[in-house]
Formats: sequence, C-alpha cells, structure tokens
Amino acid sequence: MVSKKVCAINHCKNDLSGQQRLSFHSFPKDVHISQKWVKFANNSRINEVMRTFGHLHLSLNYSICSNHFKPEDFVPNRGSSRRLLKYGVVPSLNLPVTSPPLAKPLLKK
Repeated sequence: MVSKKVCAINHCKNDLSGQQRLSFHSFPKDVHISQKWVKFANNSRINEVMRTFGHLHLSLNYSICSNHFKPEDFVPNRGSSRRLLKYGVVPSLNLPVTSPPLAKPLLKK
C-alpha cells in the first residue's frame, strides 16, 4: 500500500526521506474534489482504491506532495511551519509521466 509518506502521483518518487523541503497533503474529504485529485494522479492503484473503498479511505491513507501545487494554492503562512492548501485546489504541476500515444498506427506493407 502507498502511504502518506510517499506521493501518490504516478511516477513521483518524493517521500519524507527526501532532501527537499516538501509538504504532503491528504486527499480531500469532499468526493468531487477527491475525484479530480485521483484523475490527476494517473495512478492505477489510487483508481482502484477509490473504486473499492471510496474517497474517505484515500483521505486517511494517501497524499500528494507539494511539488504538484502552485504557490498560490497554499494559504499564506502566518507564522506556522505547516503548509496548508486552500479549499478546493487541485494539483496541477509536474504532471504524472505517461506513455505518449503513437502518432500513426504501424501498418504492414
């Protein structure tokens, strides 16, 4: 199982042991926003968890690292070291790696 200590985005290798200053953000409890996060994650395991256990299971057990959010997605820091996301934001940076489709089908001559 992927844990909150590892980013749920397909092919993102960020975790809490990394050298970067990252924050990890749990999947939202709002089902509609959570579905958008799942779509962005492009991770078959996350899709399966959503179908099997629902969005609240994702919220409790999975997260996405701060590298996938824009600076304006965060609540301005007011002396706290904790980085909080604004309500309703969806990850939009550093898209998951996918295989590009073939430009033309391969034909035998």
